[in-house]
Amino acid sequence: MGTATEWEHGSCSHTESLAKQWWRLELPGVYRVSEIHGTNRNEFRERLNGVEILIGNSLANNGTDNPRCAIINDDPGCLTQTVKCRGMEGRFINFYKSSDEAGFLQLCEVKVYGEPAAPSMSLQEAGRNMTLVGTRLCWSDALLYCRDFHWDLLSLRGPEDQEMVDELVARARARFPLTSHLWVGLRRKLLVLDVR
Repeated sequence: MGTATEWEHGSCSHTESLAKQWWRLELPGVYRVSEIHGTNRNEFRERLNGVEILIGNSLANNGTDNPRCAIINDDPGCLTQTVKCRGMEGRFINFYKSSDEAGFLQLCEVKVYGEPAAPSMSLQEAGRNMTLVGTRLCWSDALLYCRDFHWDLLSLRGPEDQEMVDELVARARARFPLTSHLWVGLRRKLLVLDVR
């Protein structure tokens, strides 16, 4: 079955008519992205022409500060454009039109090919996202890794949180080997004494 490129089929979307339009995909973890296929609509093809594809872990400026993989240039003979990203790492993929001129950004389909940057497994429960990363790191490196790629180490607030972590670890063991230690919610504190 081919990709639906007609608006009436309901598979296409577009932004409001604004300057600096963007569309973002959030991956379930940090991936090394090898290739992206972006499919244009059969009409108004200029709306995807000149769009930058950005990959990274930052949400600054709605993710538009991340490094560029490629710029899409419309090929009149092909509705699907393929760009090679050669292993760029990131959790967020943005399609971004940097023009100050108001207009639309539209897409009918996006396919991303790659592999996890580190083996990981995610779980969302009670409004919290947890990602278990299967890599060997000391405490300070684990903290920096999580802040770079997954925001922060998890702090346990009670027995319910411990049960969620236990469930995630049990599920992850079936997918990849885990280390014998797991960093969870550790914090170094600087104690300042006020002596008078």
